[in-house]
Amino acid sequence: MGKTEEKPKKILVIDDDPGIIMTLEAGLKARGYAASAAMNSRDGLKKAREDLPDLIVLDVLLPETSGYEVIAELKSDPTTKSIPVIMLTVKKLDEDVAKGLALGADDYVIKPVHTGLFLKRVENLLKRK
Repeated sequence: MGKTEEKPKKILVIDDDPGIIMTLEAGLKARGYAASAAMNSRDGLKKAREDLPDLIVLDVLLPETSGYEVIAELKSDPTTKSIPVIMLTVKKLDEDVAKGLALGADDYVIKPVHTGLFLKRVENLLKRK
């Protein structure tokens, strides 16, 4: 019997900045991940519930609803609560980081993003899952 090929891990990026999305998607796809994106909280929540990604990258500052509200909703939903979340933001005050972590974020990355370090964080979270 031949070796079964493992499906690529699915990563959902929820961010309203097309440049960030393009950069992260390119880096994720180069590492063999299946990356998709949403540019607002409503679409992000919908995709998270439909696709059940292996990991979500979530910007804090989104149009319509903040990333904090999105993670609170994700973590209160039985279908999405176990999905690891990396919060991504320019908000770097200790209280901002603490708020994201208190809501269930598994990691908190400050923009501008160093792609290599970010990808290592993704890899580490997926290994733990």
